[in-house]
Amino acid sequence: MVAVLMASAFLAEGAQLTLLGLKGQGQVRSEPVQPVTRNVARPDIVDRTGRLLATDVAMPSLFVDPSRVVDRDEVAEKLAEALPGIDQRGLLADIQDKTRHFVWVKRGLTPSEAKTVHDLGLPAG
Repeated sequence: MVAVLMASAFLAEGAQLTLLGLKGQGQVRSEPVQPVTRNVARPDIVDRTGRLLATDVAMPSLFVDPSRVVDRDEVAEKLAEALPGIDQRGLLADIQDKTRHFVWVKRGLTPSEAKTVHDLGLPAG
């Protein structure tokens, strides 16, 4: 009995889909799609008196596209001098591979580090 009910339900659904497919819409309407913009910034967190407790802080990060670097030794040397804690040999080894297109140098640069790297005048691609 259950099998007969299930089979009849599937047959009814199939018949309905067939009718809808044969009926068609005639004209196809197309409307321009507007991109959905998302604001990924979280709201500030404040206490009950309105004092700011936490907020989003934008921090730049630095990466290198080894396929676009002309003088790898110069780039590795200058970045190692400008950013303390960067391993010059490791960075040079990472950017030697011309088939790579992305190598992280440092995430979360301070504003002074970002200015120092910018002032190096290295081509950005």
